[in-house]
Amino acid sequence: MNLGGVLKAASLGVSVARTEAKAAIARAVTNAAFAAGVGILAIFAFAFGLATFTVWLAHEIGTVPALGYIALGFLVLTIIVFIVWRVSTRDKQPPPRAESPLAAAFNEQPRRAGEEPPPGSAIGSLGVVALVGFLMARQIFRR
Repeated sequence: MNLGGVLKAASLGVSVARTEAKAAIARAVTNAAFAAGVGILAIFAFAFGLATFTVWLAHEIGTVPALGYIALGFLVLTIIVFIVWRVSTRDKQPPPRAESPLAAAFNEQPRRAGEEPPPGSAIGSLGVVALVGFLMARQIFRR
């Protein structure tokens, strides 16, 4: 296989990855827009329902007592939500954080001369060399 074929295959892979990333971003934006629309409509529905209930209650017992009872209902609902939130977060311990590979590399003892490197380091080095070679060849063939 010649270098041109490898570069063409790598370029094709990069373009496929770029296309997939753009599609994922477009889906996320569409989902966020629909979620915002549904949320706004739900808030409107709740507001109109609450207004209807308040008008009916004001007709039954008077305006000021009706608004007072509505405010009291929201206060009780707020207290219930607050208690549920505090109880649900009290017992949970934060999950143990996994040590990042970078931190592990800094905490690791330095290797002595003559010791074999770990098996992944050769593959990583090969990957870096391939990436640098690809970028250099792309610059050369672009001109």
